[in-house]
Order: sequence, then C-alpha cells, then structure tokens
Amino acid sequence: MPTASLTIRPTDAGTELTREEFAEAEFTEGYRYERHEGRLVAMPPPGHDHHLTTGSIRDYLGAYRLAHPEVVEYVVQDSWTSVDENTDRIPDIAVYLKSTEARPRLPDRVPELVCEIVSPGWENRRRDYGEKRQEYERLGVREYVIVDRHDQRVTVLQLVEGKYHEQLLKPADIYRSPLLPGLEIPLQPIIGG
Repeated sequence: MPTASLTIRPTDAGTELTREEFAEAEFTEGYRYERHEGRLVAMPPPGHDHHLTTGSIRDYLGAYRLAHPEVVEYVVQDSWTSVDENTDRIPDIAVYLKSTEARPRLPDRVPELVCEIVSPGWENRRRDYGEKRQEYERLGVREYVIVDRHDQRVTVLQLVEGKYHEQLLKPADIYRSPLLPGLEIPLQPIIGG
C-alpha cells in the first residue's frame, strides 16, 4: 500500500527533513523551499523584479547554449542541487557544461556555474553571500555569480585551487566568464536601476 505523501507548507520552516522526505514531498505552491543542515527553509515567492532579473540572465545563457551546444549541456532555472546529505539548494540558474565523462543525474550533478539573484531582506542576503558561498565552494561549483540589483553590483566568485576568488562588477561593466567563451552580458539593463 503506498504511503501518504508529505505536504510541506511555509509554516513548516525549521522542521527536520531527510533528503528522501524532501525529494518525495509535495510543496505548497508559490513559495520556494530548500533544506539547510537537515532543516526546511521556506522562502517567500520571488517578486516581479526577481523574475525580470532571472529571466534576462537566463535569456542570455539560453541564447549562448543554442549558439554553443558543444559547450553548454543545460541551463536550468530553479535546479535542485544536493550540496550534501543534509543540504539541498535550488539555485536561481544553474549551468551544466558538456563533458565526455559520465555525469550523475540531477540533483547529484554539480553545476559548473550558479547564479543567485539576491532578494530583499537580511536573511536572504546572509544566505546568498554567506551560506551558499561556502556550500558552493565546498561542492566545487566553478563559478558562483551573485546578482544584487539592490546594491547595483554583481559578485563573481571563481574557484581557483579550491577557493573562491572574488571580482566585483558594477552597472557599467559587462559580465564575461572563462567557462563560456564569447559570452557577454551587459549589466546596465540588469542591475542599473
């Protein structure tokens, strides 16, 4: 006899949850959910500006993927990424590069590039700039891009010998990545205000 599915609501934030429970749960729509150190994290639904910012970046990355199918395998919005047995994140955008090696399936496959769009509020800033930075570095995400339209900056963290090296970009700059040769994303329309 099948077991009843676990239904997760925003009020369940802080509840202990195994990876298996997280994978099989039904989530109340509208909110976003992650798991950090074995506990459920519930985040309000992204707002209008968050969607516009994510959509703009996704469009550039999607166009790049179409033009360079030999480089990029997937560009995934809200991609489930398992950091470890106790932590599961849902990056705003994850880019998976082509490889001749066999790779695990999602959520166990590590994206090469992750973009997080910073939402308003101290807790969101702490999570994107602190927790996720440490987790993605430990996981081996080769480039972590933090897009902060509130502070009008983009923080690019590139993994060099197991540690992130930081570069700050402003609205007048163009985002480029050594992982995606030829990609150019002008930042003025995205974070310029």
